Amino acid sequence: MLKGRPDIFAWAPSRVDRRRTVHRLAQAAPLLIVAAACLLAAGTLTSCTPDPVVVPLTPPPDRAPIIRVLLTAAPVAKATITTTGGYQLLAGGKLLTESKDLLGRTNVSLRDGVWRFAGLTTRGRTLVLKAVGTSTINLAATSYRGQMHFLPRGAGEFVVVNHVPLDDYLAGVLPKELIHGWHIETYRAQAIAARTFATYHKVTFGRTHDYDVGDSTSWQVYGGFTAQTDKAVRAVESTRGQVLLAGPPGRERIFMAQYSACNGGYVNGANVIRDVPPLAVFAGGQIDPDGRRCPRFRWAPVRISKADIYRALMVSYQKAAALKRVEQIRVVGRAGKQEVACRDRYHHGGYPKAESLLFKAHKRSNYRHLDCSLDNVAI
Repeated sequence: MLKGRPDIFAWAPSRVDRRRTVHRLAQAAPLLIVAAACLLAAGTLTSCTPDPVVVPLTPPPDRAPIIRVLLTAAPVAKATITTTGGYQLLAGGKLLTESKDLLGRTNVSLRDGVWRFAGLTTRGRTLVLKAVGTSTINLAATSYRGQMHFLPRGAGEFVVVNHVPLDDYLAGVLPKELIHGWHIETYRAQAIAARTFATYHKVTFGRTHDYDVGDSTSWQVYGGFTAQTDKAVRAVESTRGQVLLAGPPGRERIFMAQYSACNGGYVNGANVIRDVPPLAVFAGGQIDPDGRRCPRFRWAPVRISKADIYRALMVSYQKAAALKRVEQIRVVGRAGKQEVACRDRYHHGGYPKAESLLFKAHKRSNYRHLDCSLDNVAI
């Protein structure tokens, strides 16, 4: 293992080649950030510093790491699946049935602790469908490599988790996060960032959950085997095993390398969404002229009630509850300060819906809302 670093995988490289990488991005690409903690959400967008440490950690082919991807955002009562070739079905780790032929349209369900799969019924906490050889498993019009794990969630419902080799997962992520015509170096940079993001969650979040990541924009968009392209596969293979580390010399660790396709032209620090160490890789502050090409670089005005702002404030600063009725909010921006009177009597609601933190605020005559629109000051 790498001394002083997270136990990333159960294998040790014979040589750690630390080197700084220079990534050439496509001309049409907005900043594709490899080394920073960036925001996946459309709101606050963060990028990176140009030189984290890239460490190749390539396992033997038969010991490639597995990533567990949650495919169902909420528990379901039924899942319909097929395969393109041979398969095995297991319950509680025991083989129930296997076939060299493809599996036709089959419903999976759970009732009173009993799994139903085609004409079979069985008990067991976990039902597992394994694809054999080059076979894939189809779920909701998408094909996947690896295995499908069906895990109970309450009475009569379950979730579906795809256990798949990490590089197969990455090859299904890149085409969903990048535009097809972008340069191969952009894809290679993204492969390293995406591998770091996935590995970080595997060794942190995954240790206390029965999956490591989801398949949506809240994580990394994953389109399974269906989404894979030759360019994505080449990018993943040419960077195999490489992850990013950051930290003081000799104590570098893997980190959550978030990224975004659009940052509004200015990179916010990762500290705007979570607690991070005082490292340059999380600081943000970069100007991104390519960001102006993003469809969301300019966005229409949105209305945010002061009650919503108060609700968001309470999430991070619970002591604010002692203020009782808030009478004034000070909006601070690069162009100055503006104080807005608060007349709201109810402190509840959702969260602000701004596309980013780059906006200016306007008072409405009734003082119950802030109107926010893009601040066009030069950056």
